[in-house]
Amino acid sequence: MLRSLVGSEMCIRDRGIGGLKAVPVTVLTDEAVPTRLPARLYLPASPGPRPAIVFMHGGGGLYRNNDPSDVIDAYFRRWAGMAHERGFAALFIDSYTPRGGKAQASEVTVRPYDLYAGVRFLRSKHSLVAGRIRHGSIHAVGWSHGGSSVLSALSVTDPHFKALPIRTAAIMYPGCGLYGAFGGIAKSRYCNAAPLQILAAALDPLYTGGNCEKRIERAKRAGCAAPLTIAVYPGAQHSFDAADLAAVARGRFTPADLRASVHADAAVWEGIFKADPTARSQLVNLGAAGCSPESRCSVCHGDCDNDADCAPGLMCFFRDGLQAIPGCRPGGPGDRSNYDFCVPKT
Repeated sequence: MLRSLVGSEMCIRDRGIGGLKAVPVTVLTDEAVPTRLPARLYLPASPGPRPAIVFMHGGGGLYRNNDPSDVIDAYFRRWAGMAHERGFAALFIDSYTPRGGKAQASEVTVRPYDLYAGVRFLRSKHSLVAGRIRHGSIHAVGWSHGGSSVLSALSVTDPHFKALPIRTAAIMYPGCGLYGAFGGIAKSRYCNAAPLQILAAALDPLYTGGNCEKRIERAKRAGCAAPLTIAVYPGAQHSFDAADLAAVARGRFTPADLRASVHADAAVWEGIFKADPTARSQLVNLGAAGCSPESRCSVCHGDCDNDADCAPGLMCFFRDGLQAIPGCRPGGPGDRSNYDFCVPKT
């Protein structure tokens, strides 16, 4: 499966994928001394209230070449594209630049504030998001250090969650040791407040130490209410989500990494849609001539005749009768038999 890492403009205006552009915003933590965090916001094409994801970068930072004036890194832009294709807003938070780097941004005591600052912004009356975000459909995704930060933030002991709930979370190749927080490993008292899936690499030292599975086992014994699950990808290494065919050809990643990346992508979206079925876009039928190369349709809109009738990143799904449309919510007046709809390629 080819991962196309699309070129982009320099500075703050990045194309992301398919012409998608980021809007620079600032989110404010509620620490004792608040921190102003730069962030990049990608908004869906549809104006109505839409689901959203707050993304927490890993130890390598958010930007290409670690340059805050540059675009966000390629695999983050890929996720921005996937979110856009599915009608989600995407908010990527920079935890490192305002603090001078990773050393001042603990995943246990600092970065959980960043995640909730993002949720607070999405729920705010800021002109960019007011009326555009479905407050009950905000999710979180994190990588490595950012994944550990999400893990900490979703603890039932975090006072932010009740006021700023997160519907689901997925974290890729995190460390679960968390510096002995939440009672340590052997006597872990960690319980997650929302459904949380860990997507781990079998060859990653952060996984092979066993801390994640020990945390999960302790949570099960404690009867924690929200699901806490793990998927382990054989042969995969840390940072597998950055794998594409070109990187495999160069020897930077292996075919096992690429397989893990593909499966992890699917697992994230399946987890979101399972816990939050309303996050799927409703089918919208614009009529037999509703989609055309001159007026391309967005996700779950139809009727399309071929891929050229759909927006960049989408394909025309040819429907047989009332066959389920991948990524779209059935029912409603737009759910017409044998009409074809635009869906994400990924």
